[in-house]
Amino acid sequence: MAEGFSGSPRVGLADTISEQRGEATAANWLTRTRNGLLTICAGSIGLVLAGVLVWHFFVGAVLVTPDAIAWFAAASALFVLPILLLSLDSSDNMGLGPKLTVPLSTLLVLAIASVVALADRTNHLHIFEAADGAPQVFPLIALFTFVVVAFIPRIWNAARFTDFKQREIDAREADAVRKRQQGDKAAQQRAAELSKRAQEQDDAEALGAFVATVVVLGIVALAWFAGSLGDGMGLRNGVGVTIAAGVISLFAIVIFLDWIAEAAPIRIASRAVRGFSRRVSGLANFYNAIDAVLVRIGAHAAGMEHRHMGSRYFVLAGTMLTLAVLAWNLPAPIGLIPAAIGLLLALSVSRLWSWVEDDRNLASITRFNPDAPIKVGFREDFRDETLLGFVFVLVIIPIALMQADKGLFNLKLFIAQTDAAKDNLDLWLGYYGFELAKALPVIDWADIYKLQPGDDLLHPNGPMGMHAVFAARIAVDLVLIASLLQAIAIATRNRQQKALFAAGHINRLDELVEKEEIKRALNRPRVDWFKGNLNFRRYDRERLKQIYFSSTSSRERTFIETIFNEAGENLDKAVIVLERIASSHGSELELYRTLDAVKNEHSSGSHTVLVGDLVEIMAALRSRSGLKDFKFALMKFATEIGSTYEVVDMLDRIIFSSLRDTFQYTRIEAARLLTGLVPKLTDCQQVRELIQAVATRRTEAFGSSQFAPDALLQALHIREADVCPPG
Repeated sequence: MAEGFSGSPRVGLADTISEQRGEATAANWLTRTRNGLLTICAGSIGLVLAGVLVWHFFVGAVLVTPDAIAWFAAASALFVLPILLLSLDSSDNMGLGPKLTVPLSTLLVLAIASVVALADRTNHLHIFEAADGAPQVFPLIALFTFVVVAFIPRIWNAARFTDFKQREIDAREADAVRKRQQGDKAAQQRAAELSKRAQEQDDAEALGAFVATVVVLGIVALAWFAGSLGDGMGLRNGVGVTIAAGVISLFAIVIFLDWIAEAAPIRIASRAVRGFSRRVSGLANFYNAIDAVLVRIGAHAAGMEHRHMGSRYFVLAGTMLTLAVLAWNLPAPIGLIPAAIGLLLALSVSRLWSWVEDDRNLASITRFNPDAPIKVGFREDFRDETLLGFVFVLVIIPIALMQADKGLFNLKLFIAQTDAAKDNLDLWLGYYGFELAKALPVIDWADIYKLQPGDDLLHPNGPMGMHAVFAARIAVDLVLIASLLQAIAIATRNRQQKALFAAGHINRLDELVEKEEIKRALNRPRVDWFKGNLNFRRYDRERLKQIYFSSTSSRERTFIETIFNEAGENLDKAVIVLERIASSHGSELELYRTLDAVKNEHSSGSHTVLVGDLVEIMAALRSRSGLKDFKFALMKFATEIGSTYEVVDMLDRIIFSSLRDTFQYTRIEAARLLTGLVPKLTDCQQVRELIQAVATRRTEAFGSSQFAPDALLQALHIREADVCPPG
């Protein structure tokens, strides 16, 4: 009885302390975390909106005018925003790529906005456009509030993924610098030479940016001058001779470029130009920043970061379709805004594709050196996604022409048989299709055969109409045709790469070609696996091991096993390959899949895994972010295969050592696992060392977190009383 009475106050005090900690944790979550603050924001706005509705229905009607309803709708969009932001991807697991929660929820908002705009135009509701054609300002503000709300979570998510990738790039570059510092003088000389070449490339890039700007401005000036000529003018023979001479001179310069570059006057001029280039380097930096925003933010908002092709296609097509519907159905010229967004998204995907191809080319040049300055990698080539985006561009551009014609400063860019005909989408698509054919290089058949638009087509109205047509043709030449030419160039480079491998000049292919060629080999009967043009029997062994252990296809694994068996070689243990992937900043997907192979090998008994192996992998990943689930799985696996002493030592390293894991969530999870293992400890010295570590390094290990260290310390003190002698 005495023991029962003496234990009751302790139990009650523990419950009280636990409740207080729970209340403090909840309060801290609400006031100190992003999701907590978003919850407060959503709740506050929701209460205000609910109060307005209660007042409207039970006190006095306030939502009676279109403007009042529009402002209420805009406020509702602000209520939706924090709810959407609650679905942002966790920064702890960005290695797995974005989830579909954000794009699907924001796509639903865009779809609702586009359906409302379509219903308004189809049923002549005059929500966004008055009967006299004037835009309704406040309803349009409400609609675009929803459009902005739909893109804010995507842009926010993109910025966070960009930061994650930049940290990965910085870590890889830091490792490369460390390796060079530890290397020999030859490696340091190579690094200095690379730095010099990089400076020369920056100078050339700055000069190129300046020249491109001058050329573009010159083209604009010439177009403006040509448009001011009214019905135009005849060009004399001398102009043609000048153009021909200029083209011939250009070819001559290219042919004798090496000799010209070594000439003394040219070398003197090049030094002067180099100084000028550095003065205009800001222009190149400006263009590079725009390009980076398009790739890092725009392409992500278009869905390109998703790992599955179906997800990328659905997000891109759905977003472009809703923007096209908005662009056509909103009053002019307001529809130019969603049209411009659609064009930017398509351009962003195109630029991402270009970056990927640059990285593929760099990887081939550096023989797939993991320390090469890769910008985005080449997990996918994004060719099909780019072409899909440009399919919508072919619809959005004529819609943009319609919007500009109807509402942009009352310019009336085009003439039609009747003004009513301009409300027909087929008219604009037909006219743009005609101009599209004329814009194709080399085969400008319409002008050659003097074919003119028929009476049922549009006709440019004055200089501004001609400028609009010129801009549309430039969009075709610089974007669409350039992308088609790039696709052809890539196909050629892929064939060259395969030819080099077949000839024995290289021993592996880039990952995209590699994946396609292995798939092609596996599609043949097993007896014909190695009868293709590429002999995978001499493929790079380290790469084959990575493919083998990260593959989920039994047929692919058998294919690689056959290669090693025929050569009388053995595959390494999966854990060794996993350590190599971790040490070389390998892809996150390969890390996860290879860990599964490690577990399977251990459970089957084919290769026993030691806790020391897992310690090395955790050390290699200690500074890599976005791998929360992977690190948790690695520590959990250690608790399943190791002795208590080994696992506790590993967790101690992760939490308290000088090489502890950089991220607090990993240390807290390690403390949670360690707390569960404390009752199994039998070494008094180990227990007391852990108590000392918690007491002296608590702040640096756990920050302001209280629950994990308190629980660990309490468990250690209880175990100390059990295993350590008194005094």
